[in-house]
Amino acid sequence: MIFIGGTADELVAFQLQQLQLRPGCLDTVEVFPYLREPVIENSTLAAYTWCQHSATARNATPIYSGGRLLGLRLSFQQPPTKLLDWTLNLTANYRFLKQELFKTSGRLVPHSFCDFYFFASTGIEGNLGEGYFHSPRFPANYPAHIKCAYKFIGRPDSRVELLFEELQLPSVATGGCQLDALTIFDAESAHMNAVIDVLCAPCPTRRILSSGPDLLLEFNASSNRTAKGFRGKYKFVQNEQQALALPPILEAASIAIKQPPAQANSVQVEQEEGKDARPGHRNQHCKQLYDSRVNKSGIFESNQLLGSFIGAPISTNIDSAKVVQCRYEFKAHKPEVIQIKFHDFNIPTERENSSRCRDEDALHVLAEVRGKYETQELLCGAFLPKPLMSNSQQLQLQFVGKYPPKMTNKVQYYGFRAEYRFLTSNIQMKHTYKIFKTFLFRLWHSIRRAAGRRMYICLQQQR
Repeated sequence: MIFIGGTADELVAFQLQQLQLRPGCLDTVEVFPYLREPVIENSTLAAYTWCQHSATARNATPIYSGGRLLGLRLSFQQPPTKLLDWTLNLTANYRFLKQELFKTSGRLVPHSFCDFYFFASTGIEGNLGEGYFHSPRFPANYPAHIKCAYKFIGRPDSRVELLFEELQLPSVATGGCQLDALTIFDAESAHMNAVIDVLCAPCPTRRILSSGPDLLLEFNASSNRTAKGFRGKYKFVQNEQQALALPPILEAASIAIKQPPAQANSVQVEQEEGKDARPGHRNQHCKQLYDSRVNKSGIFESNQLLGSFIGAPISTNIDSAKVVQCRYEFKAHKPEVIQIKFHDFNIPTERENSSRCRDEDALHVLAEVRGKYETQELLCGAFLPKPLMSNSQQLQLQFVGKYPPKMTNKVQYYGFRAEYRFLTSNIQMKHTYKIFKTFLFRLWHSIRRAAGRRMYICLQQQR
């Protein structure tokens, strides 16, 4: 057995140069590129097996390890009769590569294998954010039977550009894309009417550009065969169509946004500049009202507030950052309750590797106490919070942040994006059903006494 091992942050690139074995598969060479420890058990399956005589193999495709180790096992079924006639020759090159060269730039979704988020930068510089994305274990072969999602979330004034540098998927004899393929959606979620393209082979040279700020890439590997996979580059670019109209909108927003663009189910009150970051005070920059009589669901996000500060002069001293606030008020009507589900979220914690929130940089969940709204819970961090559910017909949130933000993690997204829904309370429905059921049984007994005969009433709860 032969083991080639690098450091913890390296992987092995192995390329066969020359191989001479006895015919009839009397000698075999097995390659194990996915070892965690320098141990090869009898039950360990080899990724590659060579047993045929070959004079030269200089054009062989390199084999990459999934980690820092790559193993070889040489097996001989029977010894040769004459050692002088045994022309066994194995010549190969290997080198070590840094794993960071093949690291996906996005944020891995917690408890997932290969689902990533990619966020546009919130700064005012011209670069909105760019990086690379790869198939799992690239440049080694990806595992079989996996499904990965790469979700790109841009700013409202941006678009997403993709360019594939490598794309190697198992070939299909009948042509077309069948089992292993990349599906690109011109939206944040997978809708068949939003499909831009389906890729399987060969590597496309053209760039792929979304029509809006969001794009979704789904990689579905359903076959038993695997391949090297793909490597691509993404870039958030300015939407040229909106760039022409952007400066006057931002200029009006930085003053007061007294005449904001019309938004469905949203009433925005006049905004005023203030430094008091305590929830419940009136010096806030915006106030969004959502009433269930207008719409039953929708999206709200902090970019609606932070966008008004893009282009404003910013001091290099972080202590002089502007305090920004926005109140989000939701009003339901009986028997409805309010549900908040977060899609994107990153508000810096008190310090790196900490879970504590700062009052002046968090999303406050407010509760009414003696006629005043006070903070009931603080939300911050880089992971999606659990969905919120109100216990009454009113719910209020207040986002308090700073611009420019003081980031304590490497995520290039600041703020949040969430979905609200007005749902019918199950408790209220059950209570109404019980009242209706009681009424029907009373009616049934009254009719039975009056008619002196049996009657049957079928009750079925509608869910």
